[in-house]
Amino acid sequence: MGRSTDIQTCPLSTIVSNDGASAWIVRRQSEQAGAAPSLAEILEMLEASKIRISPAVYGRVEQYVQLWDTESGDGVPSRYLVAEGTPPIEPEDDELELDEQFQEASSGPASEGVVDHFARSMIKTVSAGTAIGRIKRGRTGSSGRDVFGREIPARRKTRAQVCLGHGLLESENGALLAQVDGRLVIDGLRLKVEPRLEIRGDVDFDSGSLDVCVDVEVRGTVKSNFRVRTSGSLTVGRAIEAAEIDVDSDLRVQGGICGREGAGGVRVGGSVAARFCNESNVEAGGDIRIETETLNSRVRTPAVFRSPGGTIIGGTIWAREGIEVSVLGSESGITTCVAVGMGLAALREERRIEQEIDGHEKLAAGIREKIAPLMANLKRLTPQQREAATELMGRANELDTAVDELQARRQQLQEQSRPSGTPYVQVNVACQPGVRIAFGARQARIGALLHGPVRIEERKVENATEIVAVNSRTGSVTTLPSCEIDVSTPAP
Repeated sequence: MGRSTDIQTCPLSTIVSNDGASAWIVRRQSEQAGAAPSLAEILEMLEASKIRISPAVYGRVEQYVQLWDTESGDGVPSRYLVAEGTPPIEPEDDELELDEQFQEASSGPASEGVVDHFARSMIKTVSAGTAIGRIKRGRTGSSGRDVFGREIPARRKTRAQVCLGHGLLESENGALLAQVDGRLVIDGLRLKVEPRLEIRGDVDFDSGSLDVCVDVEVRGTVKSNFRVRTSGSLTVGRAIEAAEIDVDSDLRVQGGICGREGAGGVRVGGSVAARFCNESNVEAGGDIRIETETLNSRVRTPAVFRSPGGTIIGGTIWAREGIEVSVLGSESGITTCVAVGMGLAALREERRIEQEIDGHEKLAAGIREKIAPLMANLKRLTPQQREAATELMGRANELDTAVDELQARRQQLQEQSRPSGTPYVQVNVACQPGVRIAFGARQARIGALLHGPVRIEERKVENATEIVAVNSRTGSVTTLPSCEIDVSTPAP
């Protein structure tokens, strides 16, 4: 229990616990316990035990003395707590209360309880102003005191604190806010926002698919069936396999873009640069540059497709402003289609609008022809006939208004889809027989080998628009047989 101290003239003794946290007054168990103790005697006994006499201890002694209402001390407890130390206050660590979306990697969409592991994202990014969570601040620890007045140290000296790195701010109410766009990195209680996401290996099961708002650099390969979505740019050190790529800015691939039986696809808001492109679907908002070869791929851009030292074999290429390639087509006759100028999708929409305009105009003309005799003899018409004629005239006017709206939409479509310059196909070495080249709604099929450098474009020949091949060395112009495209066929 602890050590004890007593006074011979007083039937009492003191006991102190081993840790010094508590002290008791104990009545000696004897037949003749002696006279009732005085306040001074008890205090002297406590001082002899080196117990610190604090106001609290003094008050407890006074209460104890009052219990001795008789000399025998009947009713006085045999054990009385007279002093207590102050226990140390242990420090409490800070707590990071993250919003649910940042607590763990999210799962991709599930179907009938099956998780799409290819869509799982292990990396989180935030936009400036995003609320990430809040910080619950802990407390600092402090030492205690035993009944002798000695210090009792806390088991730990300091608390673990949340440490905010680059791009994070704690608001006055404790909310944790991102100050910049970037990748959220959480390491225990350490947080920061990195403005650029770097994947040192591949995009695979370790990293998961990416859905981020920062520039991304992948040192390795984007593996098949994974997805990369970013509002920034994407740089890939090796290759893109049959993956889903959605990039708002530019795409740079040190290796190539590889598809597989239609799997995967690449959509880029800016420009694209890659070494090769095989069996892939690629759509870009800016220029596309392929260094070596484009094989059996579907490529679309409203800008320019450039492969000045490469080949295009198979598939379809549409580049509104122009195409430059070394070799177009193959000696084996693989179907290869390229197109420049207004795209077939826009041509189809324009044709649909024209047909709708034509239908409205004919209907309006028919209505006016029908009511012309009635309007010429308006005074002779019954009220019911006048009402019917007025309704028909209103319907004709509505059709006129619809025609005006359709014509404005057609004009807008033409302005948005029209090339900024003269569309062209530049072939530097050779254009193989069987290649089909389209300029808007007109297409030419190459019947014989064309040696380069040759520039293929539309020109006026004897007051008719023709597709011609212009030899860049000799200046000779060859008219290529061409025909109108049925816009109801699938677009290249």
